[in-house]
Amino acid sequence: MLLPDASSTMFSKGLLAALIGGSAHREDRLSLRDVKELAMDSLYEIRDAPRPVVLSPDQSEGDVADIPFFPNPWIEKERLRRDEEERVRQAEAVQAHLAEEEKERVRQAEEDRRRQAEEEEALIKEERTRKAQEEQARLAEVERMKKAEEEQARLLEEEKERARKAEEERVKKAQQKERTAREALKQERPRQAEKKQQSPNSVAGPTTDPLTARKSKDQWFNEGRTYHQAQQYQKAIDAYSRAIALDPSYVWAYYNRGNAYSDLKQYKEAVADYDRALALDPSLDLAKTKRAGVRHLLTRY
Repeated sequence: MLLPDASSTMFSKGLLAALIGGSAHREDRLSLRDVKELAMDSLYEIRDAPRPVVLSPDQSEGDVADIPFFPNPWIEKERLRRDEEERVRQAEAVQAHLAEEEKERVRQAEEDRRRQAEEEEALIKEERTRKAQEEQARLAEVERMKKAEEEQARLLEEEKERARKAEEERVKKAQQKERTAREALKQERPRQAEKKQQSPNSVAGPTTDPLTARKSKDQWFNEGRTYHQAQQYQKAIDAYSRAIALDPSYVWAYYNRGNAYSDLKQYKEAVADYDRALALDPSLDLAKTKRAGVRHLLTRY
């Protein structure tokens, strides 16, 4: 179909408009589908204008109509415009830079003159103040030595005070440990006497008499562990008791004897031994855990 002025066909006009004008909303290259859509936009207001279509056979590796064949003139024009703007901007920037450099050279020269005058004045002031500074330094050194001597005397006094407090703390801890050991021994003797009365045929209770303590506390402790591992709990208890008799502050002997009592289901005696172990060593978490478990069993039985 021809244009009203018969200068060309309507389709040619739309195609040329698409290829010459391009579009700001497309990529820098146009596909056949892009050209078709731009041609349709160009012919939209022409009455009875044809509507171009793209007939593309099936392609095994894609549609050929989607391949960007044609350059987009609008993009090229826009690129040229931006390049020109950039060139003008750079020229203006160079000119501004040169002007700024000239101003900086003038300013620097003035600054150099001012600095030279200040340096000359500073030399005069420096000479005037040097002697005063030397005197101040001498006085400051005298004051520093005085303070150093005072600080040394203070530190010596603090060290003496720390040593005195440390000795007092050591004596207190030793006294506390002795009191704890005596208390544990007082609690142990009645219980062993009661046990001896209840079990006439059992091994004699622990004693600190040299005739019954021929082994060391560690030997009795290891013997108790051997009996314990062999599940001979009563013999283990007797051995641990002898170790405690030799050392009433033997924390692990109380703990292991408590375990043996627990294995015999004598839970009250076990709790008592865990309490004694924790009294000697409050940080013994194993004793805390065991005591909690045995107390739970006491509530059940």
